[in-house]
Amino acid sequence: MTHEAKAMAVIMGYSDMSKKPFDPLKLVADGYEDVIAYVQQKPELKIIATKMTEFLNGFYSDFALELLSSIYFISQKEKTLNRETIASQLETWSDRKRSIFSNPKYLDISLKQLSKAQFAQ
Repeated sequence: MTHEAKAMAVIMGYSDMSKKPFDPLKLVADGYEDVIAYVQQKPELKIIATKMTEFLNGFYSDFALELLSSIYFISQKEKTLNRETIASQLETWSDRKRSIFSNPKYLDISLKQLSKAQFAQ
């Protein structure tokens, strides 16, 4: 089995392609050492993993990950971190997103996190 295949097998459902959008990720604990060994062998992956770990710090729930990824998507599409622009786009995305992300505090926290991220500039 290749290192890539082992890494995918660590996330349940991805090795057999049975995952669907919005299914929660579940990690297989016994594959952790294989993933760490693979990342350690590749300096570029270690840099990416470190940045991603720092970026996602505090955004671990399904809600927080969806919020952050939605705002990141809008910021890339619109090429801005302007609060009003992103809020407007988030409101028109879908009724669901407008409803669950309606608290302005959520947007402010996510924008602060995105502005700190080197890759989001």
